Amino acid sequence: MGPAADRRRAGGQPDGDVHAVSATPRVAVDRRVARRAGSAPRAAATPGRGPFPTLVAVVAAAATTVSITGFAAGDAISRGTEWAEAVAAGLIALAAVATLPAGRAARGWAAALAGISAAALSLGSLSVFWHGVVISTFSAGVTRLLTVLGLVGGVAATVLGGMLADIDEEPAG
Repeated sequence: MGPAADRRRAGGQPDGDVHAVSATPRVAVDRRVARRAGSAPRAAATPGRGPFPTLVAVVAAAATTVSITGFAAGDAISRGTEWAEAVAAGLIALAAVATLPAGRAARGWAAALAGISAAALSLGSLSVFWHGVVISTFSAGVTRLLTVLGLVGGVAATVLGGMLADIDEEPAG
């Protein structure tokens, strides 16, 4: 392709954003054109960027909420602390959802905090793995699954959210 073809759009009109032809092949798109088109060049997609860590934290906190609620409702003489833990896990899930439209660093911190909270609250339920009888409104298998989701999902959200919170905004220029 020659310089004239490089300066023209597909419709054959000159493009006002490209003023000079570089000596290198036109593999990379001029940043100004890409920003106007809404497809600015980005770093390689990683699981730590975007809403993924926050969504993992929400799933972990929701699983922890349901699991603890099952324990609290399944025991006739349940302690008030189980209900308080269930409410806390639910509020943590809602707080993580509320940060989805926020910036990258805020989402990262929210995912890390929600994840570590879900994992910490799930640690109290680890006894479901070695006791044959599980006192919950859910079956033993479902209760164990919810506990694993809360614990493993919480740890994963903490790690991914921590990575996201440490990523600086892309440098200008």
